[in-house]
Amino acid sequence: MNAILKHNNEYPVFGDMMANIFKDDFFFPVTKKSVVPGSIPSVNIKESDSRFVIELASPGMNKEDFQIEVRDEQLVVSAEKKTETEEKSDENYTRREFNFSSFERRFNLPENANDKSIQASYNDGVLTINIPKKEVEKDQKRIIKIS
Repeated sequence: MNAILKHNNEYPVFGDMMANIFKDDFFFPVTKKSVVPGSIPSVNIKESDSRFVIELASPGMNKEDFQIEVRDEQLVVSAEKKTETEEKSDENYTRREFNFSSFERRFNLPENANDKSIQASYNDGVLTINIPKKEVEKDQKRIIKIS
């Protein structure tokens, strides 16, 4: 027990340990400046010879919750989900709960992205966006006459 109360580099003071346990950030580690984990979906971006694929992990959403658009050479993916439940009882009480979540992610489209043919699907909590690449014109040899 004396080792816990001893104040040196090896052991913390017991009072300091108790103070740290009851500090606000011990129970509520999310501060106003930090981002709540899970509020912005994780993203995978893949590239092949013919396309780019963006996968957003968004479990609990429906495909109707998403909006995907191209603005100013950017792909903008946003979602909004609202749920509300109400439970009434014969014992004269009402329990009402609601939940709201939303996000927006922006991706700069490369020059070779064909933004006219983008397709998306939602399956098992993953939004998959396929962005085909534009056909690259092959360099054609052209002879120029000198006059």
